[in-house]
Amino acid sequence: MGASDRRRSRASFLLVIIGAIMLAAVMGCSGDNGELIDQETCRANMNVLSTDIIVYHSIHGRWPEDLAEAEAYARRREPLVCPSSGECYEYDLSDSGYVVSCPCGLHGFVSMGRPNWVVGGTESSTP
Repeated sequence: MGASDRRRSRASFLLVIIGAIMLAAVMGCSGDNGELIDQETCRANMNVLSTDIIVYHSIHGRWPEDLAEAEAYARRREPLVCPSSGECYEYDLSDSGYVVSCPCGLHGFVSMGRPNWVVGGTESSTP
């Protein structure tokens, strides 16, 4: 395993751990509030995809053409999906960068690695 593979593996592992901690915190605070859990899971997924895209760019010197390319590079066997809709995330690539957004439009988006929501809050707007 090369140095770049180890970095990618460590980054993915850390994001999964952070997502699990966030999910555990939400579950502990929200009881049976399934929508809040879905929202936080969706946002964690978008952060993971954004990191996959950034790592891909740092290795290849270009943005992936689609999320499938980034997820294949991350060695994900199945694509991440929004837990509310079960649909794959949207990926918009332009000259100014990229945006990963929730397919159901309820959980926000990540633009160039920056989420549009306040941590612990529900704020989101159109990308």
